[in-house]
Amino acid sequence: MEMIPIIGLLGAMAGLWYGRRRWSGFQWTTDALALLAVAAVTTIAASSVLRALVDRAVFLTQVHEVLLHPGFLAGGGYLGAYAMTILLERLQAVETRSTRS
Repeated sequence: MEMIPIIGLLGAMAGLWYGRRRWSGFQWTTDALALLAVAAVTTIAASSVLRALVDRAVFLTQVHEVLLHPGFLAGGGYLGAYAMTILLERLQAVETRSTRS
């Protein structure tokens, strides 16, 4: 069961990596989606913290509400695959530069 998220993450990362290398417009699209995902994740987290403070609620009970929010799950999942793709691209760029020297 634990392998399903790992396989999904690696599959998404491979798809993003391939698309970014193959089509120039895809890179702009994935960067724009990452920007929207960061905005969604931070907005959802911030609104939940604010609601907990205003309601004087126990913060730990609010954490589960944030973690189960569909926008938080989708944004966080995309950001994980996106971040791994960017890191892979940077590793390849460093390797390419070191082999040219």
